[in-house]
Amino acid sequence: AIKFSHSDSIIKIETTEKSNKVLVSVKDNGIGIPKDNLRSSGHPSIEQYSFHVRNAILYIRNHYSDSSLSIEKMAEDIGISSGRISVLFKQEVSKTINEYITGIRIDAAIDLLLHSNYKIYEIADRVGYRSSQYFSQIFLSFTGRKPLDYRKNTLTTIVIGDSKNESKK
Repeated sequence: AIKFSHSDSIIKIETTEKSNKVLVSVKDNGIGIPKDNLRSSGHPSIEQYSFHVRNAILYIRNHYSDSSLSIEKMAEDIGISSGRISVLFKQEVSKTINEYITGIRIDAAIDLLLHSNYKIYEIADRVGYRSSQYFSQIFLSFTGRKPLDYRKNTLTTIVIGDSKNESKK
C-alpha cells in the first residue's frame, strides 16, 4: 500500500495494490486553484490508466509547483523505478513525463494569469519554475504567446466581449 499525506492537507493519497483503487482528498494546491480544475493536459480522467501511471499522474498534479520535481524522486515516492514509469507513462499517456509536467504547469499558469494579479515572476515560481525567463520561453513555445501578452489579450477579449453583450440588451 502507498500512502501520501501532507500536514497542510494539500493532498492525501491512499492506494492498495489489491483493489487497484486510488482515493484522493484535495483541499487546495497552494495557489488557490483546486486540483480538479486543472485541465490535466488533455487527460481529464485518469481511470483509464494503470495503477502506477495513475499514481504518477496524481503525484505530478500535486507536486508540479515544486521546482525540484524530478522523475527519480517521483518514482521513488510511488515505488517504481524511474525507467519503468517513464516507459509505462509514454505508452499509456502518449506523452513523456516531462511533457505532462510542463502541460500541468502551463495550465496552472494560464489560470493564474487570468484569475490573479500576480506578477509573471510570481506565477513562474508558483507553478514550479525557478527562472521567470525560462518560464516565459516555455510558455511562449507552448501557447504561442508570451505570458503578459496572453493575459492582456485574453482579458481584453473578455472585456470587449462582455461590453458588446451588454450594449445589445
